[in-house]
Amino acid sequence: MDKLLLLVLCFGAGVVLGRVPAFPTDAHKGINAFIFWVSLPAVSLLYIPQLSLNWAMLAPALMAWLVLLGAWAFFALLGRLFGWDKASIGCLVLCAGLSNTSFIGFPYLSYLYADPAALRYAVLCDQPGSFLAVSSLGVALAVSYSSGGSVSWRLIGRRLLSFPPFVAFLLALLLIPLGGTPPFVQATLKPLADTLSPLALFSVGLQIRWQLAAGLGNRLLWGLAYKLLLAPLLIFGVYAKGLAIGGLVLEVSVLEAAMAPMITAVLLAAEYRLQPSLAHMMAGVGIPLSLLTVYGWWWWMGG
Repeated sequence: MDKLLLLVLCFGAGVVLGRVPAFPTDAHKGINAFIFWVSLPAVSLLYIPQLSLNWAMLAPALMAWLVLLGAWAFFALLGRLFGWDKASIGCLVLCAGLSNTSFIGFPYLSYLYADPAALRYAVLCDQPGSFLAVSSLGVALAVSYSSGGSVSWRLIGRRLLSFPPFVAFLLALLLIPLGGTPPFVQATLKPLADTLSPLALFSVGLQIRWQLAAGLGNRLLWGLAYKLLLAPLLIFGVYAKGLAIGGLVLEVSVLEAAMAPMITAVLLAAEYRLQPSLAHMMAGVGIPLSLLTVYGWWWWMGG
């Protein structure tokens, strides 16, 4: 219960202080910088080297790609049925197709599971999964749904290799066959990794916006329905029924698929003018609502 209270307090503090005029308007930028350069690399270096290299590692990593491809097909179909504009379709593909696997996912899974293996699988959902998906296919989709410009894959590759959490993830993979991270290094990494939960939720709270342009209500409902219900159902069906994957790998993959929209995806949609108000509302409504729906998925799977 104390972990859940921490999640709620940090998120709530961010929401409240983000609306206090005296509070710095760009405070989230400094907080995010610490998260990207310190907290997330510490999580990767602490937990990933404790994994065993096997095919089971692919399932969490592929989750994000399946959800994004599913969103691409789903909203392309709905767009044709309802006559939606390209900007709305692109917005929903990005915001419903990409999960907040780190800022929301890591703290929430730490609350739900005492087993540290849950966080190890969550890192796989995030780095080779969500982060790689948004940085490559996500950018390509944003460009194609906006002005239709060209995608610079060289720039995308350079961005990937200069992103500290991803570099730390690659380094952590190299440490697995070498016996993992030394114990004295783990003792240093642990308090740094523990900063992720409070800082991430506080930062998310600061960036929440609740304002929806007229006529977009039904698109918001469809977007949330896919993100919170259909996406985890898709992963459960493919993994549990199709591939006979079970246990913690299945549960973490389903729960990470059920997380609220990724903040980076929301910002990407806004940057390319893909219905910014709809993108912000996907996060603004999806994040607090997902705290209930993710718990429901966890309970349904026997948590």
